[in-house]
Amino acid sequence: MNRTDFNKGFCSLFLITALGLPALTISCTKSEDDIDDQNIDQDLAENGIKKVGDTVTVSIEHPTFIDLKTPGNFINNLDNGLLILRKDATTVIALDNCCPHQGSRSRWRYLGEGKFLCTNHGNRFDIGEGNIASCNSNRTSGNLKQFAANLTDSIITIQLSQ
Repeated sequence: MNRTDFNKGFCSLFLITALGLPALTISCTKSEDDIDDQNIDQDLAENGIKKVGDTVTVSIEHPTFIDLKTPGNFINNLDNGLLILRKDATTVIALDNCCPHQGSRSRWRYLGEGKFLCTNHGNRFDIGEGNIASCNSNRTSGNLKQFAANLTDSIITIQLSQ
């Protein structure tokens, strides 16, 4: 018998009969993973976004992120330093929102065709790979740093570490 089966069978019965504390049975039947999943789901429902370590999870069903349902739309998430672009029906791209020229984070506009414009000084940056223009490096062109991003149903998962 594994630990989970033991906990479900024995722990619940013991607590109910011996201690008369049915409320404690919840702690005997829920694993730490279940609790973490519930907290993430609650944060996604309330805020539309959850960051755990280097992983950011976004719900495009939440009103804050609903624009990401439509290809060509993007969200500038200042709290996590991300530009999140809905590229097409199945693809999202996550980029560092720090302008390579002078570090502005809040002045972005998507021009289409894989180009973002920082309206602070009018510099354009691409979303391709290679030729990465680092944050606040005084560069006026190049590619914005990209993070691994995955879209599954209505959930976007972004991995900030590379």
